[in-house]
Amino acid sequence: MNNEDLSKIVSLCKEGNTEAQKKLFYLYSEQMMFVCKRYLFNDEDCKDVLMDSFMQVFKAMSSYEFKGGKALYSWIRTIVTNRCINVIKKKVRQKPTIDIEQYEQEKRIDQEKQYEYTQEELMWCLKNIPERLRLIFNMYVIDEYSLKDIAIRLETSVDTIKTSLFQARNLLRQKLEELKAKHIR
Repeated sequence: MNNEDLSKIVSLCKEGNTEAQKKLFYLYSEQMMFVCKRYLFNDEDCKDVLMDSFMQVFKAMSSYEFKGGKALYSWIRTIVTNRCINVIKKKVRQKPTIDIEQYEQEKRIDQEKQYEYTQEELMWCLKNIPERLRLIFNMYVIDEYSLKDIAIRLETSVDTIKTSLFQARNLLRQKLEELKAKHIR
């Protein structure tokens, strides 16, 4: 959809036009559901976050200044991501930390021989690590937030984020090794 059409939809949404809101929802809901699933994995939580996020989008639309399709996508995605983070923060307690030296050592470990994994296998691995670790891994690796930004958003220290990232990588490595062993047999 071109920027002119999107601009019209945004203008109508600002006026509370429900048809325009439906169009905007259908334009972005599939992509935003994918964002939710990367963080939450529980379909009910994802649906709730998606709906809550779009409700927030429509409430905040009156103050939104349309700057193009990419900016609109980023704005909506930020709202969805923040909603996912809030859900996880409510569910998860703080985990104990480990030494930064241990984290630094992890960064230096050479990559093992590469094995091709399917998207489903990778999603399974992510789904099977603790929620907080998955959240931090997604924010750092996939969404490319800095360690400091993650710490601010999750209201914790950078060292705790490093520790959690280290733990997430180790657990993912273990899950990938399990999959690899199943394929080799």
